[in-house]
Amino acid sequence: MGLSILAAAVAAIVAGCMATPTPLPPGRVVVTLDAAPPDNALFEPVRRAHAVSVDGSVDVGWRILEGAAPVELPAGTYRLEAFTVILSDFIQCNEDIPGGSQSTCIQPTLGPSHFCAIDLEVRGGGDVSVTYRELGEGVCDLAAGSPSPT
Repeated sequence: MGLSILAAAVAAIVAGCMATPTPLPPGRVVVTLDAAPPDNALFEPVRRAHAVSVDGSVDVGWRILEGAAPVELPAGTYRLEAFTVILSDFIQCNEDIPGGSQSTCIQPTLGPSHFCAIDLEVRGGGDVSVTYRELGEGVCDLAAGSPSPT
């Protein structure tokens, strides 16, 4: 009888140790934009970022805006990649069916001219701050932390 109680206690301890751990809350990545005025006012710059997991898959992609809105990610290690594309100043339309009324219209893009990347660790419930700087002529830089006030 004592042996069966001991076996039950050991089984309960092992089951408790093998229980699924509670997942961590997501962390947040905040990308602050430090950009010079565009080289040509006719072309709109669109800044983009995406977080790439260790396995190479893109977990999330977003547009970098002036307001530095946070993006939630599961806790883990990522490679943050950022770049700028330039939208053309015209819309190009092509007919899908010859003689038909359907057409596809796009706004061509130029670039991206340069990708910037930084490795970062996102902790559950924490924030990671990164600054995306455009250095001119299509060159960019990503740096950990927020920019210093000027």
